[in-house]
Amino acid sequence: RSVDLLMIDDVQFISGKDSTQEEFFHTFNALVDQNRQIVISADKSPSDLEIEERMRSRLGWGLVADLHPTTYELRTNQEGEIKVPQIPQGKIRIQVIANTAAFHFAMIEQGGSSLYTAMSLKATDLEVLRIVVSIGGVEVDHFSLWHDKVGNAVSQPLAGVTDPETGLTFPDLNAPATELTQTNKILPEPSDFISKSLPACSVIRPSSTENAGAVAAIKGLTADQLFLGQSDDFFETVMKLAVAADSARRQL
Repeated sequence: RSVDLLMIDDVQFISGKDSTQEEFFHTFNALVDQNRQIVISADKSPSDLEIEERMRSRLGWGLVADLHPTTYELRTNQEGEIKVPQIPQGKIRIQVIANTAAFHFAMIEQGGSSLYTAMSLKATDLEVLRIVVSIGGVEVDHFSLWHDKVGNAVSQPLAGVTDPETGLTFPDLNAPATELTQTNKILPEPSDFISKSLPACSVIRPSSTENAGAVAAIKGLTADQLFLGQSDDFFETVMKLAVAADSARRQL
């Protein structure tokens, strides 16, 4: 409860977990009292969550954003041709940041799908195992979603955008498209591009503690600069938590 920022994804999974909701309630209050930031996502609005009324009320205190996928009509004009909006010069930098973020999101979700698989092997309580496995499935779904969305950054009409400050360019991977670059593929591709010695099978995500555990996740997110600007105390705390998580063993 001493963190500066608390971020929780898929908070709907605490539905029916009385003890978890109780702990979350007190943590939420403590952070609000300290003027700390809280960011929460769910698959429905706070008023529709199947949690305690006092918790629904608190989740509605802040800014609630309802995000929807774009419709076909929004993406096309009446003739059915894809609209190609010209990006004003002053907004190119913003578009580059958005494109970069899309790649980061896909990477984070891929790491999450491996992390929950690794953590599930350490759970002793069946209820904990059920929660971890269910969240892991959502992470895999999120990875596929962002894997699909990120293709927009390297295909028309956005392809070819260049960062005016760094020179980073997002090329058109469909010019021409190849088996490994065409952007309409959202599932893992055959692994021969990693090594010709590997069989023609889809790439399997790592699930060992060494390559997919909590410490590996923190190191990966740190290298990706997700925690850029955080204090030494922050890194010390999250690494201690990660080491403790990786040290957990299933009790038979």
